[in-house]
Amino acid sequence: MAAQSRKETCAEDAFVASNRQRANGWISECKPRLCLLKHERPYFVRIRQAEERRRKRTMWMYHHMPTMPFAAWCEMRRQEEAEEAAQLQSAIAGARVPNSSGKGSSSAR
Repeated sequence: MAAQSRKETCAEDAFVASNRQRANGWISECKPRLCLLKHERPYFVRIRQAEERRRKRTMWMYHHMPTMPFAAWCEMRRQEEAEEAAQLQSAIAGARVPNSSGKGSSSAR
């Protein structure tokens, strides 16, 4: 029986499987690790990723924010300002109430 040609040798399943296994091993040694844990990544990468997540979260919030007519917003704001002014006036009035004891605080010793 004659020796197999190179083409026949390369076509055998055992040769292809061993060659594939060898190639996969070489590729896994050479490729960069993509599944690094968070604390294993460089600091600037962690900061960049955190900023990207924050930016995406903010943009998502703005895109999904319900809209309000301007007139309704103005009316709501006027009511809030009136309530704040009333609270401020009551706080000022409460601070100006004179002491009912007469001549300052009396302390029994």
